[in-house]
Amino acid sequence: MQLNLVTNTENLEGTLYYEFYPGLWTEEHWNPASVYVHDDAFTLISQVFRNRIRLFDPYGISKISGSRVTSVIEGLDEFAKTVSGTEKPENLWHGELEADILEQIDDWNLARRELSVMLRRLGQWMLGVQAKKQPITIIGL
Repeated sequence: MQLNLVTNTENLEGTLYYEFYPGLWTEEHWNPASVYVHDDAFTLISQVFRNRIRLFDPYGISKISGSRVTSVIEGLDEFAKTVSGTEKPENLWHGELEADILEQIDDWNLARRELSVMLRRLGQWMLGVQAKKQPITIIGL
């Protein structure tokens, strides 16, 4: 399972990725300026986006800017801390879909470190885009 933040399109395995595009999306997929999160990993972190982006659409296009980006960055950081401090993944996720994904994880200690790093790296990437006064477009599946 791919729990890392993909920053190079050459490292994409298949097409089940959420694309984070810096700026207003130009309707061109697999942009080299974008970063990517695999669908399984995104399912595990999607609550951050659902809780902080009104009308977030995991299957469409969601544009965020300004204070909404700040809110998502804060949510990513908070969730990274929660994940890294959680001894059992069952304490975080209770849905059937999440349970199916968690069954693929052999080593929770490794997975929670990878997931925490990915959350922080995504937040740092978003902070960099925000510093350039650009919105962020999230392209769902």
